Amino acid sequence: MNNYYDILKKEYDIDKKVIDFVNSCQDQLKDNFSEFSDIAMYNQS
Repeated sequence: MNNYYDILKKEYDIDKKVIDFVNSCQDQLKDNFSEFSDIAMYNQS
């Protein structure tokens, strides 16, 4: 199992791609959430 993971890591740089993907998803969510908060605040006033 460990060897397989090492090969993946070496061959495809999986770690970096996955981490970048997760980070971009988090950024997208943060943007959407702050936009949603702004709309909610605006509707309350």
